[in-house]
Amino acid sequence: MNFGDDVTENDSISDAANKILNAHIAGNVVILCTTCVVKYIGTAESKLPPEKRTVIIKPDDSLLVHSSTGVKPVNWQTSKSTINLRIKNENLIIESSHKDEELFIKCFSIHKSIHYMPPEDDVKAIVGTENDMHNAIIKTPSLIEKGLHSIEHEKEIDSGSIDIYAIDKNEIPVVIEVKRRKAQLKHVDQLNRYVSKLEEKEDDIRGILVAPNISSSAKSELESKQLEFCVLKPSEVIPDNFN
Repeated sequence: MNFGDDVTENDSISDAANKILNAHIAGNVVILCTTCVVKYIGTAESKLPPEKRTVIIKPDDSLLVHSSTGVKPVNWQTSKSTINLRIKNENLIIESSHKDEELFIKCFSIHKSIHYMPPEDDVKAIVGTENDMHNAIIKTPSLIEKGLHSIEHEKEIDSGSIDIYAIDKNEIPVVIEVKRRKAQLKHVDQLNRYVSKLEEKEDDIRGILVAPNISSSAKSELESKQLEFCVLKPSEVIPDNFN
């Protein structure tokens, strides 16, 4: 047995504790499935009864306790905490302290623990940019509505650059203005300027404002201008170079 290896159900508490401790000291991420009780002492005091939970110990000494549901941890300690592991009465005790906060985890049984070395440069890529939204609409116009065709990206006109210009299924030109954040009055004004300029040469022009959501004032103004709104969230858009 190599201390720092993954823990299996065949390992004793002592062997499991040594593996977990050595993996953490070596800078590994430790993901531990354990039946445990959890006690927090700090701004308040809480205790979780015995249950199977997932405990994650990260190289920066942050610690998270997850239940079997939800995305948020039920308890956690911030990075740069002090973490100690010890055996008491054949139970593994994990203690994490930071300033006036303490988190105690008593593990009655360890079902599994995996350890891995994180990459040296774990860079978070920013996805779902406004340009990603443009590309997604160009590639899949049905994100806005079925039947859009003859797509032009960043069409230049006298009053500015239209994000996306298209023709709908009824052969009516459509001006599409894309915003990554909540649509505001100024965005309605921008779309309206583009539509008004094109109406000097075309009888029918549709304008669609695309954003994850819209303010109430912008929505009212949009309706008064007989313009349209389409919901598209940046988080739902996958960029072309995302692996």
